[in-house]
Amino acid sequence: MVKKIGIGWFIWLIGLFIISIPYPSYAIDRFEKVYIGQVESMQEVYKKQEVEYPLYQIKGQTFIAIKDLEAAGFKVRQEGGIPYIEDSDEMPVAPETITPITGSAYMAPFPVYCSNIRSYALNVADNTLIPIDGLKAMDQLKYSEGIFYLEKDFQDALKHIKIDEVGIKNLTDHIVKLKCQSLYWNGTEFERIEIDILLEAGENKEWDRSIDEKKLYVTTLIEEVNEWQIREAYTGSYGQENTRIFKQYSESIYLRELTMKFPPCIIEGQMKHAVGPFKEKDIVEIWRSEKRYYFSVKDYEGNKYQVPFESVHIIGEKGARIGKVSSQEIEDFATLSHVQSATDYLIWTDLYRQRTYVLKREGEKWQLEKSFICSTGKLVNPTPTGFYEVQYMIPYIGEQKGYRCKYALVFFRDYMYHSILFDKTGKYIKSGQYELGRKASHGCIRLSEKDSQWLYTHIPVKTTIWIR
Repeated sequence: MVKKIGIGWFIWLIGLFIISIPYPSYAIDRFEKVYIGQVESMQEVYKKQEVEYPLYQIKGQTFIAIKDLEAAGFKVRQEGGIPYIEDSDEMPVAPETITPITGSAYMAPFPVYCSNIRSYALNVADNTLIPIDGLKAMDQLKYSEGIFYLEKDFQDALKHIKIDEVGIKNLTDHIVKLKCQSLYWNGTEFERIEIDILLEAGENKEWDRSIDEKKLYVTTLIEEVNEWQIREAYTGSYGQENTRIFKQYSESIYLRELTMKFPPCIIEGQMKHAVGPFKEKDIVEIWRSEKRYYFSVKDYEGNKYQVPFESVHIIGEKGARIGKVSSQEIEDFATLSHVQSATDYLIWTDLYRQRTYVLKREGEKWQLEKSFICSTGKLVNPTPTGFYEVQYMIPYIGEQKGYRCKYALVFFRDYMYHSILFDKTGKYIKSGQYELGRKASHGCIRLSEKDSQWLYTHIPVKTTIWIR
């Protein structure tokens, strides 16, 4: 006897079959706006019909501003927020005044198309810059005596196709066979994946970017059109394969993630009444206090002001410790933050975690040497954040006040690293041993006797101190 399967079971089986099919993952095809580097002016220029336009260097690569390409007669159109640049026969316009582009360059969150080449771009304030090598997709880019210029390429096979963000189109009335390479960045290096595309006359084919979703899609390089070899695809990559820029891109994204794990410690207060530039109920950042006489506070721009101690109501910490961190993350955060020290050591106190890390220079990186549990200032007596350096050392302090703190490293006024409190003979612990790991001091950074002795013995004067 054959048992019939109900429609519900049938749908369930189809669903199970669909679930069992592995879905393809797609590469990232949009850039993130992160810091890349500083803009440097160049002596070289781009020239078109006797009109010269400035060029810029970032991470060793030469860039030109899109606004200057427009002035030079190139056509720039926008589709879906993406600029498409095409050459034209329009006459260049000489800028009346040229204001050099300066400042920090960030990866633009959108690609830019130079004819048939998808290019990354950098934003500097309101300006968008592209690698000048991208102009090779239009004609032959020449260089002579500090001048870049284009010469017409009358045998440009790339003009038989049209590439955009969606796909690739055959502009001819015959079959076109393409040999291509898709360029991806995997976080440490570039990868090229060979693809062959066959397009019927007038056919438009969408891109297939099904690849590891952790990889960043950069561009597609056409190597051959109907077995006609495209020289630039073999000898270069239209400026898209700059390892220094893309390493900085990955490092900036990683640094942003690490900054979430190591947030700056900010203690917020609210003004009880107007004082100086502050109005009643204004929110301020409490930086430090002076023996309950006054607070030193910051405004939103980081400017410091002294206000009476009783004029501020402490709200609390803005932020918190986020998850556990590894030794590698501690080292990477210090390295990628480009913290410098006059010695081979760096002391970093993590206020949220109540830990003090000692790092040692190894080449261009910081490596974790020690991690000490510590006790920093209470909210009413915060340890001041920022960068300092070890000024001098004292074997012990506090005897005249009835206690002794050992192995003191002074870094700012009367703020220092030192041991927990002993009696004035230095033999018996008076307080602080069971407070390590939480904020309990009057602003100094307390350590165990063993750990403070290690600092006192190993850390040289002028070592950078980073309190965050």
